[in-house]
Amino acid sequence: MINIIIFLLLVLVLTIVYLVNYSYKKVILGKKKDKEEAFNVLKNRGSYDVNLYDSIEYENLEVVSKDGYKLKGYYINKFPNNKKVIILCHGYTANHYLTLQYIDIFLKDGFNILQIDVRAHGASDGEYPTYGILEREDLDIWVEKIKEKLGEDAIIGLCGQSMGAATVLMYGGRHEEKINFIIADCGYSNGKEILKYQFKKAKVPLTPIYPFLNMVFKIKCKFSMNDVSPIDDIKESEIPTLFIHGTADTTVPCFMSEEMYKVKKGKKDRLLIIEDAGHVVAYDKDKKKYEDIVHKFINSVLN
Repeated sequence: MINIIIFLLLVLVLTIVYLVNYSYKKVILGKKKDKEEAFNVLKNRGSYDVNLYDSIEYENLEVVSKDGYKLKGYYINKFPNNKKVIILCHGYTANHYLTLQYIDIFLKDGFNILQIDVRAHGASDGEYPTYGILEREDLDIWVEKIKEKLGEDAIIGLCGQSMGAATVLMYGGRHEEKINFIIADCGYSNGKEILKYQFKKAKVPLTPIYPFLNMVFKIKCKFSMNDVSPIDDIKESEIPTLFIHGTADTTVPCFMSEEMYKVKKGKKDRLLIIEDAGHVVAYDKDKKKYEDIVHKFINSVLN
């Protein structure tokens, strides 16, 4: 009997170890896309004509994170006489090339554009993503960089997708005095809850695994998923925010944006739901509606 118990305990331990290692690789060590892979994604989705890329005039920018990583940015100074800038923040495993699909939307509204490679992605240094914890600190350095270039009265909007959306929400909740508005496309509301959702989808119980998985995050990556909570960061924030989500998103469920919209207190907040759109493809699913709502939202904020 004792041998059976020991055997079962050993099987349980080995199962947990396997699931923790597997989950860690999926959540932290996912293969990052390069330029070619990003362009293929854009072409396959019909999101952006990549042949136009070489005609874009960029100013290459660089900042250094608080922990010493060099971070890369790409500034489109289309309107040198104005002070409006949108900062585009991509998601996990992506890079700044995947935000190309959005640049025309903001150029039409007279915005200059800063595309960034977030830490551990694209050409930026870094070992691990932290799901918005350190990324929001990096974002603050980029905001200060823009204010240094254009002045303290610069009009700054943030637009993020997925992890980038969570990052801009977490940033805005703490620094709303530094920016003018946020557009959050398919962002998650809470780190632990998004893991819970993904585990449930995989029919794996989160409870026995999460404490060990989160411990690995703390030891290796210097952050805790318990601290990733855009929904808490934005509760008291009045920064105008447009939440966007697709109903067919199985990576980050649509109800997370709906929940965040409900708790937000901004009078100019809006929620755009795109029917049958999957993760980070709301724009591809209905470009006209997406652009129309974005333009109306920005006009309501600035006029």
